[in-house]
Amino acid sequence: MNSKIRQFIAATTLVAVGSMSIPAVASAQASTAIVDTQAQGMRQAYVPLRSALSAVGVGVQWANNNGQKIVLTYGGQSVSATVDAANGVLYFQGGTYAYNNLGGSLHVVFGFYQAIFNNANVVYNTANGGIIVSAVDASKPVSLKGGTASQQNGQAAQPNYTYYESGQATWYGSGAHGNYTASGEVFNMYDYTAAHKYLPFGTKVRVTDTQSGRSVIVRINDRGPFGAGRVIDLSYQAASDLGIVSKGVAPCTIEIVK
Repeated sequence: MNSKIRQFIAATTLVAVGSMSIPAVASAQASTAIVDTQAQGMRQAYVPLRSALSAVGVGVQWANNNGQKIVLTYGGQSVSATVDAANGVLYFQGGTYAYNNLGGSLHVVFGFYQAIFNNANVVYNTANGGIIVSAVDASKPVSLKGGTASQQNGQAAQPNYTYYESGQATWYGSGAHGNYTASGEVFNMYDYTAAHKYLPFGTKVRVTDTQSGRSVIVRINDRGPFGAGRVIDLSYQAASDLGIVSKGVAPCTIEIVK
């Protein structure tokens, strides 16, 4: 068999394999797996339940010792989902959502995360395998669908943001000082400003370093960063307040402040 024929057979084999259903893959290193859902005949992401929801401010607790009920808390509300281990699904308010145990943690199909919130646009975060939650109507808070009031110290907690995101924060300074930003403003490295990929200009956000717990409030006036996993590019002054100038990059959360 000559080399051209062998190359053709190899290429067609790759195409055939690429079109096959891909089963769930468990990996100790991967935080997500892409699987084929037979019900929809399409690929969907299985997202790690606890880490993804914790990153957007949702509390996750097992409600009983036999692991049949999960309670989610957010913004002073709580809801529960029932675990059906025999069939590998969660039941939530009439919906059925497949799950897998991957790398020792519960991973639930992405549609579940879209179903649990009111007034929310939930998208899959390809950078870190989690989720990004933003309010559809920015004048109203995101809430849990069908949630009931949960008490904290005798009072119901109230959400103070309508957007939450996690990833890596970076900073920029003297190299861009005096240049125009995407908003048309002149960049001042000593102002409390930042670049974000799509939040509206003028939006104020609290950026918290999840390692140190330090936070700073900045105003969005530029676009970026565009590196994988990076969610916000801070001015030198803001990065200095967080103590991340020497590190250059740090894990963070972002929330809109009113």
